[in-house]
Amino acid sequence: MQIASLKLSQRLVIWLAAVSILLMCMYPPWTGSFQKVEGGRSFSHYIGYYFVLEPPRGDWQTVNTIVGATTFDKDDLGLVISDWSQFHIDFKRLVAQIVFVVIVTLGLIFTLHQRSPATL
Repeated sequence: MQIASLKLSQRLVIWLAAVSILLMCMYPPWTGSFQKVEGGRSFSHYIGYYFVLEPPRGDWQTVNTIVGATTFDKDDLGLVISDWSQFHIDFKRLVAQIVFVVIVTLGLIFTLHQRSPATL
């Protein structure tokens, strides 16, 4: 199946999928790795979506928002962030999103291909 032979609706679905994937890559999901001061244990927590060129900040306000520790201060919670390298793109989540968009796109293209031209 060539792109030129696709119906207008199929081409529109492909363009929307491409734009969606581009936006997902521009605003990927981020994960933060935090380390407890006592015990040296670390844990990861999903942070959210941030622009790829402006990763999450590594300050206490960000940690407070992520962990939800509004009644604790930094010493009570026992968390430290060593540097920005502790924040990284959650590639597993990003790949899952892209795979989902590709599967839905292929399903829509196949469905639109099966319909008769009179219904479109």
